[in-house]
Amino acid sequence: FSINPGRWAVGYNYFYVVFRILNEFKPKNILELGLGQSSRLLGQYAKTHESCRLNIVEHDANFAKVAEDNFNFSPNTKINVVNIKKSSLELSDGKGGGTAAITIYDESDFRKVVDGQRYDFLSIDGPYGSSPVSRIDILNYMPDCLNKSFCLVIDDFNRIGEQNTAVWIKEILTQNGIAFREGVYSGSKDLYLLASADLAWLCSM
Repeated sequence: FSINPGRWAVGYNYFYVVFRILNEFKPKNILELGLGQSSRLLGQYAKTHESCRLNIVEHDANFAKVAEDNFNFSPNTKINVVNIKKSSLELSDGKGGGTAAITIYDESDFRKVVDGQRYDFLSIDGPYGSSPVSRIDILNYMPDCLNKSFCLVIDDFNRIGEQNTAVWIKEILTQNGIAFREGVYSGSKDLYLLASADLAWLCSM
């Protein structure tokens, strides 16, 4: 299969890190936020590992149809079309204070994908990024959406919005007594990786 890294799509550092995760950790339940070139890699993995379940969340119904027609997904991959909407978030003084305008998935539909599910790999690259906070949809479901052994990646980590989301994720895990390790893989866009303590080696590949 072909991939086209760069520009709006994920970069080469994403493909390197995620290929290693798939090849060595072998996750069985994957949640991807944001359909794109990354979905080609994840979809191929799910296709060759029948025990794997891949859930993709995408807001653009037209693009979802194009991907279904052209990405050659297997039956254990599902694209969930979830609308996006504008919202606002009250920030604490530690993140600048005031109110931030954000883009989020429609909660009623997003809940149907995530609520009650446990994933061992999360790829966070959607919806559209924003500042000073971005892509926070998964926060309300942590840590319940995580398996005991887990890892997650956040693309576009060179941006303050994604960095602040990672801070919140770490706060939630710490409050729940969940040990973790983290690392950043630099490229044209930075990629953030956080893993449960038993998968600490993923952060130093």
